[in-house]
Amino acid sequence: MPGLVSEWIVSAFAVATAFVVMFNLGLELNPRDFVHAWGRPALMPKALLFYVGYRFAKDTMARPVLTALVVLLVGVALVARAIALGG
Repeated sequence: MPGLVSEWIVSAFAVATAFVVMFNLGLELNPRDFVHAWGRPALMPKALLFYVGYRFAKDTMARPVLTALVVLLVGVALVARAIALGG
């Protein structure tokens, strides 16, 4: 039994609603809130890899090992970069 409104209209309305809400939230953000993240670019990949390790290795021994490995690799890369820059 078909509905009163076709599916494509409902889908378009849902997409438009999500767009308007996300656009409004984006306008409310202060660009100064991103200074911390832009100043520390290694935090995002580290957090992403931790999350991936958490999702795929949940409740196993692999999660802390993967997290330690990522932190070690990112730390080594940052130290090597600082040495290369003369700092």
